[in-house]
Amino acid sequence: NVGCPSQRVQGRFGACLMAEPARVAAIVDAMRGATERPVTVKHRLGIEGYETYQHLRHFVDCTAAAGAARHIVHARLALLKGLSPAQNRSIPPIHYEWVYRLKQELPTAIIEVNGEVADLTEVAQHLRHSDGVMIGREIYRNPWMLAEADRRIYHALPPHADRYSALAQFANLVAAQEQAGDAPHPYMLLAHLAGLFHGCRGSRRWRQALTQGVQRRPRPPLATIIRDALHSYQSGL
Repeated sequence: NVGCPSQRVQGRFGACLMAEPARVAAIVDAMRGATERPVTVKHRLGIEGYETYQHLRHFVDCTAAAGAARHIVHARLALLKGLSPAQNRSIPPIHYEWVYRLKQELPTAIIEVNGEVADLTEVAQHLRHSDGVMIGREIYRNPWMLAEADRRIYHALPPHADRYSALAQFANLVAAQEQAGDAPHPYMLLAHLAGLFHGCRGSRRWRQALTQGVQRRPRPPLATIIRDALHSYQSGL
């Protein structure tokens, strides 16, 4: 992760490493020596003092030569002085064209776009110029967007016809994990499920039911919380 602009990681971690491509390359090389899994690098366009396309290209050249299997490029600079992490996700302007240029100049490298991608129409546009698209915040807000990706991006039938069948299978999965003693943390559950009914009537009721279920003491099993929240949502429609 060479993209995080938080002050808490501005020692030798996060976006500050954009200034040290040789060090990142050494890290990639060491990681490749320790695992057979692909080693990928997520990074910004640059930081203060390293703000040109030439700096970006040099960074990618170094890390690609060290064996990075994929570069996921958040298509904006990280301004490490004067902006919070939240501001760094919106204030520096987006330059998708830099990412597209990387792919044009490095056709054998796997280059992926990230930053402010909000719908699948945008994804399709980016895929004309890059190998992939990373979507972050929008998926938390509207996770059902991924169900439509099967149809629109991969031209395949989605695994579930609607949110209800997906949620039923998810509840069964969580129940099995709980029985095995490997259930997710309750608030991780909330983070990934809260937006499931985004854009639907009664979505607030769904979020409230999930939150209230997690806060109950003693806390019910997570699968029960999911099923009860769904019942509350459906009963209010």
